[in-house]
Amino acid sequence: MKINYKGTLISVKNIEKSKKFYMDLFNEEILMDLGNYVAFKSGLYLHSKFHQLISKQKVEIKYHGIDHELYYEVENFDEFLDKLNSIEKPVFLNKPYITPWNQNVVRIFDPDFHIIEIGESMDSIIARLLKEGKTKEEIVKITEFPLPLIDEIINKNS
Repeated sequence: MKINYKGTLISVKNIEKSKKFYMDLFNEEILMDLGNYVAFKSGLYLHSKFHQLISKQKVEIKYHGIDHELYYEVENFDEFLDKLNSIEKPVFLNKPYITPWNQNVVRIFDPDFHIIEIGESMDSIIARLLKEGKTKEEIVKITEFPLPLIDEIINKNS
């Protein structure tokens, strides 16, 4: 039996506000828009009446849970930060920082306080480290990626 993961559905209060947020900031493209349900081509789904789907009993959706996050990667982290700072009052969980594996990362909240992590792509990190003069062996130590994967990324991007 084959099982395919198709994406993540999140409950939102204001579908139009959330749709605009994800389209403007993450360049999400709509696959289908049914008014209270939006499917993006990426596999992210928004639903403003999720509580009606999940239970026959009355269920209250609680927002601002700190138990999961949506994860995006960008090739140019600084360019993304410029875009992020151009939107109206982004709400940060943390300001941009660099992880021990040398990845630029920031976490923000969407309009319904779902956590979103935006990280520099590993391809970009490896390219940056190579440009800084690091050897493949040093990159393995920094990123904790195995050498064959480092080689694969380098070959893919050269």
